[in-house]
Amino acid sequence: IRVTRYQVDVANGNFNSIVPGSRFVLIGTNKKNGIPLLHESHSGGQIVFGDDGTLLVSTGDGASYNVVDVGSSGDTYWAQGLADSIIRPKENIGAMRSQLVDCMAGKVLRIDPTNGNGLPTNPFYDPANPKAAKSLVWSLGLRNPFRMTIKKGTGSADPTAGDPGSLYIGDVGWYTFEDLNVELLS
Repeated sequence: IRVTRYQVDVANGNFNSIVPGSRFVLIGTNKKNGIPLLHESHSGGQIVFGDDGTLLVSTGDGASYNVVDVGSSGDTYWAQGLADSIIRPKENIGAMRSQLVDCMAGKVLRIDPTNGNGLPTNPFYDPANPKAAKSLVWSLGLRNPFRMTIKKGTGSADPTAGDPGSLYIGDVGWYTFEDLNVELLS
């Protein structure tokens, strides 16, 4: 999965078209550094801006929703994922990818919207590699966080404070229930 930024053509008053040549890939410039997608669901979720101007991206675990997927599930693209370096062998663990700090699957990522780097106030930020998966991770352990929102006015306007605001995440459960995760930082 790729997260790409485009510039809207506001100079001409046209909010329905983009400026040619303005495409900039924030996450996923190639197969190896994108968000793993190995099934038809549990993939990309929602993108929201925090009160601090940072961009938060929810991602699913990339696992099957048909079976308990702990890796090598017959209805996923795990073998192609390994062959194309979309996942590493240690990431062939299905839904458990959401627990790996250095994998973008099953997470909320928090990035700088100008360059796609993680932010120094992210919990696993590596100053030597601001584009590393762990540098982007804001929260982890999510199955399929398909919806989220920031409660406006609950965070700091300063991105160096590490407080984008109170984040409400709708995460898909399995058959019986759904989850609502609330991250209150303020």
